[in-house]
Amino acid sequence: MRVAVVAPAGPFTREELERALEGAREKGLDPLLAPHVEAFRADRMAPSPWPYLFADDTRRREDFLWALEGDFPIIWCARGGYGSMRLLESLGEEPLARARNRILLGFSDITALLLAWDQRGGRAIHGPSFLDLSQEGDLRPLWAFLQPGNQATQGYRYAFPEGVTLVGGRAEGFIRGGNLSLLTALLGTPFFPHLEGAILLLEDVHEPLYRLDRMLTQLRLAKVLEGVAGILWGKTRLPGEEEGVEAIHRLLRDRLGDLGVPILAELPFSHEKPYRPLPFRWGSLDATQKELILS
Repeated sequence: MRVAVVAPAGPFTREELERALEGAREKGLDPLLAPHVEAFRADRMAPSPWPYLFADDTRRREDFLWALEGDFPIIWCARGGYGSMRLLESLGEEPLARARNRILLGFSDITALLLAWDQRGGRAIHGPSFLDLSQEGDLRPLWAFLQPGNQATQGYRYAFPEGVTLVGGRAEGFIRGGNLSLLTALLGTPFFPHLEGAILLLEDVHEPLYRLDRMLTQLRLAKVLEGVAGILWGKTRLPGEEEGVEAIHRLLRDRLGDLGVPILAELPFSHEKPYRPLPFRWGSLDATQKELILS
């Protein structure tokens, strides 16, 4: 399976990249590195002007355009971190139109690109980053989602025995969302997703409780949650000094409970292992029975 590997966001080490390449080949993938990712691997690339970016905007944009212009059915983002939003203003509509029917895979900061991809008819999959292939863990559920077309996973059923039902009930809708910080940052931009009737995925990591509160409140004040059909909350860790998962559940009930929609929490669509892929497509949620079925 041929995949293009791009790095639109944060930095990483050569050792991490080599381990991921080895893991990808062991799993039968044929990864092709974007030009500047390959230059980095060969130690031929100048350092990034910003320590939190893999490279400057020009090089990251060139690599993403290389993947878009190439014959790659799958574009896999190396990791998250920060930087994807910076590419949105410079990519342009014509290149992004090439997203149609092609897969973009990543999560966290890659939420910004996934949402733009989804808006333009691409197959956006919120799932492991390419560098996650260097880690131990069962990524077999991912392979079905990387096959051409949606038929291979039509009727795919997720069961969440460890999920927590915060509000019971059923909902149907198009799955959209991702990292809460990125969603909040996209408010007021053309790249914020249409959430009317959607099943909204939310997750984050290492954010203090008050900041989660502030972001959820900002979404409420922007009136973008009023038409949501249901909510999926990915497992989210608080900084070590805070209460933990019970505090998050209280916050979710407080900030989202009055929407009157099903809310299922503690799901494996987040920074926490095990990672599970979640494509942005139509789904049926049963928060009471703790399951999600893709159409």
